[in-house]
Amino acid sequence: MTVQSKISLADLHERQGDEIAVSAWIAIEQSRIDAFADCTNDYQWLHTDPTRARDEGPVGTTIAHDF
Repeated sequence: MTVQSKISLADLHERQGDEIAVSAWIAIEQSRIDAFADCTNDYQWLHTDPTRARDEGPVGTTIAHDF
């Protein structure tokens, strides 16, 4: 993949599936998820309750979507 500073709307379709702005992995600890909940005012249990997320959630732990 080559790096371009701009891409035309017409060419965007051809780039579907390309990786962009890939960074190194970082650990997302529960404290970071809790801080995100504080910032977004989203205290849904799937984000903030590790025990309930483990027992009832789809992946067995809390999640931080859209992060």
